Amino acid sequence: MFDTATLTDSSLFKGNVLTDYALKVADARGGRALWLDLFYYEAADAYKGDTNPHGLPVARRRDGWPCVLADEEDLKTLIKVSVDGEDVLLRQGDEFMDALRLKAASDAAWRTNPAAVATHDYYLAADDECDPCEAIGYSESGYERVATMQRRTSVPDDRQEDMEGADDENRFEDH
Repeated sequence: MFDTATLTDSSLFKGNVLTDYALKVADARGGRALWLDLFYYEAADAYKGDTNPHGLPVARRRDGWPCVLADEEDLKTLIKVSVDGEDVLLRQGDEFMDALRLKAASDAAWRTNPAAVATHDYYLAADDECDPCEAIGYSESGYERVATMQRRTSVPDDRQEDMEGADDENRFEDH
């Protein structure tokens, strides 16, 4: 378990304005080692004239140091890895699963996508002047993709069989 706030002293990387970490989960899942690669964003006079579209100087990403958090022997007894209090790697039997990818996929399926569809539909019904996709921060194609996934995965109503062939006028009447 480690905390990125206290992981490294920024003085190790001259001109550091931001530190970036990459946890190499695939190597651990392959049984080789668990690596943490550190990168930093350097602000240096050599490229101070390089600016972004807003006129601000650009800090460049530089390679820092790779760190072996667990070698092949350590992996045999490793149960889980947590970063900033969130599980990112969990042992399931003899294998490791990427808990962060599972969480991201689960959040999309159970929270983000249903919320996007519900909020889009709310804005569509509530405000004729409002572009519902713009209001929720989606492009039209992105929203359509999410809405299609939601329709495909929605749990059918118990009465779905009774509704087959029903016309729209009586679809919501009690049977």
